[in-house]
Amino acid sequence: MEVLREGRPLALGAPKQRTLLALLLLNANEVVSRERAIDCVWGESPPERAVNALQVYVHGLRKAVGAERIATSGSGYVLRLQAHEFDLPRFQQLVEEGREALEAGSAQEAEETLRRSLSLWRGEPLADLPWGSQLDADRERLVERRLEATELLIDAELALDNHATALAELETLVRLHPFREGLYRQQMLALYRADRQADALAVFQSARRVLADELGIDPSPGLRELERAILRHDPSLRVMPTTGVLRLPRPPTRLIGRQLEVAAICAQLQEFDCRLLTLTGPGGIGKTRLAIAAASELGPALADGAVFVELAPIHDPALVPSTIAAALELAEQPRKATVDALAEQLQHRDALVVLDNFERVLAAAPLVAELLARTSRLRVLATSRVPLHVSGEQEYPVPPLPLPATTSAADVLRADAVKFFAERVRRVDPGFAVDESNAVDVAEICHRLEGMPLALELAAPRMNVLSPAALLARLERQLDILADGPVDLPERHQTLRATLDWSYALLSDEERRLLARLAVFVGGWTLDSAEAVCGERLDVVSAMAGLLDASLLRRQQRRVGDVRFRMLTTVREYALGLLAASGEERELRQRHALFFLDLAERADQGARSAGGAGELEQLEVEHDNLRAALGWLHDAGEAELELRLTNALSRFWWLRGHTREARRWLAAALERADDQPRRLRAETLRRAAVLAGVQGDHEVARSLAEQSRALYEEEGDVHGVALSVSSIAESLLHGGDYEEAGRSYEHARSLFRELGDDWDVAAATVNLAYVALGEDDPDRAAMLAEEGLVYFRDFGDPQSTATAIYVLGAAAVAKGEESDARSYLEDSLRLFADVGDREGAAECLHALAATLAVTEPSIAAELTGAAETLREDAGSALAQFQLRWRDATVDTLRRSIGDDAYSAAFERGRELELDAAVERAAAARPIEELRSGGE
Repeated sequence: MEVLREGRPLALGAPKQRTLLALLLLNANEVVSRERAIDCVWGESPPERAVNALQVYVHGLRKAVGAERIATSGSGYVLRLQAHEFDLPRFQQLVEEGREALEAGSAQEAEETLRRSLSLWRGEPLADLPWGSQLDADRERLVERRLEATELLIDAELALDNHATALAELETLVRLHPFREGLYRQQMLALYRADRQADALAVFQSARRVLADELGIDPSPGLRELERAILRHDPSLRVMPTTGVLRLPRPPTRLIGRQLEVAAICAQLQEFDCRLLTLTGPGGIGKTRLAIAAASELGPALADGAVFVELAPIHDPALVPSTIAAALELAEQPRKATVDALAEQLQHRDALVVLDNFERVLAAAPLVAELLARTSRLRVLATSRVPLHVSGEQEYPVPPLPLPATTSAADVLRADAVKFFAERVRRVDPGFAVDESNAVDVAEICHRLEGMPLALELAAPRMNVLSPAALLARLERQLDILADGPVDLPERHQTLRATLDWSYALLSDEERRLLARLAVFVGGWTLDSAEAVCGERLDVVSAMAGLLDASLLRRQQRRVGDVRFRMLTTVREYALGLLAASGEERELRQRHALFFLDLAERADQGARSAGGAGELEQLEVEHDNLRAALGWLHDAGEAELELRLTNALSRFWWLRGHTREARRWLAAALERADDQPRRLRAETLRRAAVLAGVQGDHEVARSLAEQSRALYEEEGDVHGVALSVSSIAESLLHGGDYEEAGRSYEHARSLFRELGDDWDVAAATVNLAYVALGEDDPDRAAMLAEEGLVYFRDFGDPQSTATAIYVLGAAAVAKGEESDARSYLEDSLRLFADVGDREGAAECLHALAATLAVTEPSIAAELTGAAETLREDAGSALAQFQLRWRDATVDTLRRSIGDDAYSAAFERGRELELDAAVERAAAARPIEELRSGGE
């Protein structure tokens, strides 16, 4: 048992005093009665003055760990601890996280997490306490928990095919725990995977003898089955080699049939000259499902795996490169065209990119061809109703599901279309089966629907009220209605449209109206948003339930807030036709736009509050709807509403790294703003100035801010003038004109004071602290940051609080106060991460790297890489003084560990997600320990 203060172990006194501390630790934050403590320390024979002696031990512990830590409660004592201060709860949490990761199939994550959990152990539990006390049961419980964690770690090692590592650990564990059958199982599996079948079988025989001789029992059925699997060389005992990470959707149902198609697609993509393969066919044929299956098959063999890019929610071809970059988790590079940045970052990636529903953005096809031409190993698997018609494209027409060749029950049951239909029917009728009595009708249903997966999917739910014969009769009548449909449409498309018409005809009037109205949503919706936009004279809850039963709607995986719903792309296109014919389209699109305008404005207003991170996450979820609303407002000439929505979204776009897209929307809105209210134009110009400044376009930012200021002055809006002056000052600050920036911020602060606007006074004060940093005056910077911090904490504004704390940390860096700098910057970094401010997090990581450049150069280099990725992802630029710090840090690191080691660590850092970067920063050893030379 070891207790540390500032990295140094404390003297805990005699064995009985340590026993008391162990009891209090194992029951941290709970009252331990005096009687229980005495029993634990002395057992059944306590001395006469045990109470007095116990008080002496409590006094000694208070001196060692702090009087405030151990409180008297009634006739007992309680040790106050935070969870992060005690290794045991952290160990337990990590073990559970590792177990969950292993169960979810994330073996690498499980292995890393479980190793971190076991690294918290420093020898045997309670090793410095004598046996024979009431703590013996606790000691054994802790040993068991560590052993369980070790077994989980070995399972993770085996899942990763690290059998050599596992065997090294198992040899000792089996010897120490001969009655633990799970260890024998792991040892047998590891030996078999090491091509030592005979040794694996010998372990089974050894286990049989030990269990029979010592316990009088036989091996479990599971262990006996493992022996048989080893004897027959069962392929399932091997781990399939994987190298690439798969970022693919997980379909809710298994793939039926399609084995030949999957094999053909994978074989075609593995051909040397096939870099772009397009799966073509009408809507509902199953292109997307087949693409996911092929990517799942091929992706693990590629060094950089496979990723799925959903293009259905977007209509602007210009958004295709940024959508691909987002799916690949690549950083936006503000000074480069997105396709250039993509090509640069993917130049040597060995990966498969699935571009789904490309027919919606066909104008972007040349960009895909260009991207492939400028990379060497990238492959693209596209799904589209029509070919992309670019050089190098190979086409794979997706066929329908195979149909029964005859009406015999045996042939019907073998057909994939029938298997698919029957499985979907069993969702609503678990007892359904294809047999002699219905085989002919089921075969005819599949033929009439031409083996189209979506048509079968939509027809199957009606089997909860119809027999196969009755369903067939209805299908026949509905197909006749569109038998003479447009001849320029593919025949299969006519059949699908007939199926959708049939499904539509079976809906109630309310369900039909709601289906048309819901087409206005892009990327899904919640029940609340459906009621707000589509609920005019409709019972939305009841109608949505009917649409779900008819398989016209789908539930989406919950990310944040309420459960979400969406339509299949083909169903939405059908519903859009209904909406256009309803006479309600303009009204519905306006209500949709107004709903999301209100959502965005409320989120913008709440961004300064403690719940601001949740508001931003909700906007991320609704981003496709917000884009659709903006696009409609622009096309409909609703300039005022367009300006309001771009303004409301500008902060979200900035914090979440959509800066390039944001500037396009703002520019488009400003093109039509001449006849709009001056105050609204002024606010849009100011926000555009902020975003231009974020990307380092300081001259543009200053020009926009000056225009904003002029309009506010015409309006007599002093607050707006002050905000514009602040934006001007920011462009000056980032451009390195500190003197002029300081004057502008002082002017803005005086205006805010006159208006009584405490928040903006605090913001201007912290900005003046940035100026002081640029002028190499860290004492003044710290003073100003402290002044602003008091206000921001009172306001409950986490993002601004993080900014003020960052300045305090940066000032401490400049003064060489490394311990204070680390403390401030780690606090600031956690706050920035909580609110999703990637720009602020990048600034913190750069400053932390500066504090660690000499003492922890490898970690510092990783943090520099993480910071650069975050900064590029946010589309932000560093101020001049921050650039100087970064360059000085990089020079120090290169001299310290060499160019190659620096580059390797920098690239490792680039791969870190924000949360992982926060954790990596926290892993650096305390300054005091480094100075004392401790390991």
